[in-house]
Amino acid sequence: MSAASFTHWSPLQTLLVWVLGACVAGVVWYAVFYRDARDAWQVASNELHAAERQLEKVAEDQRQALTLRAALAAEAEQLARDRQAVPGGDGHADDPLLVVPGLAASTWLSIERWMPLPDEVDGDLLRILAQVDARGSWGAFTGFLARLSELPQIVGVERLTIRPGIGAQLELGFVVHVSRLREVPQP
Repeated sequence: MSAASFTHWSPLQTLLVWVLGACVAGVVWYAVFYRDARDAWQVASNELHAAERQLEKVAEDQRQALTLRAALAAEAEQLARDRQAVPGGDGHADDPLLVVPGLAASTWLSIERWMPLPDEVDGDLLRILAQVDARGSWGAFTGFLARLSELPQIVGVERLTIRPGIGAQLELGFVVHVSRLREVPQP
C-alpha cells in the first residue's frame, strides 16, 4: 500500500481508519495517562476523606477536652468553696496555745501549764495539739468545754485526767487539739 492508495479510499474507509486511529489513541492515552492519574486521584481522595475523618475526631476530642476542662474548673471552684466552708478549711486555725488561756480565764479555770505537742497528721487533717494542766471547779471546766464547742474550728479535748485538789478545786489534765485541713498541694 502506498500513500496514493490512501487518497483513493472511499469516505467510509477514511472515516473507519480515523475512528480506528482515534480508538487506538484513546486506548493508549487511557493506559498511559488517564489510569495513573485516576488512580492517583483516587488515592488522594481516600487520603482526603481519611484526613477529614481524623480532623473531625480531633475536633471532637478537643470539644470533649474543653468540656472536661470546664467541668473540672467548676468542680475545683466548688471544692474550694466547700473547703472554705469547713472550719479551718482555709488552712488557718487558731493555735490552741493562744485560744486556751483566754477561754479558761473567762470561765474561772486557772491554767497552771500548757505546752505544745507535736502536730499529728490524719489523712487530710492536721491536728494541732497542746497539753493543758489546769485547776478549777467542775462548773468552770464544763463552762470551758462549752466555750470550746462554740469555736468555729474543730476542737477536741482528749486524755482527760481529774484528781481532787484543795477544797472544791479539781486538778485537771487534758489535751486540746484543733483540727484543720492540710495545705492543698500546688500542681
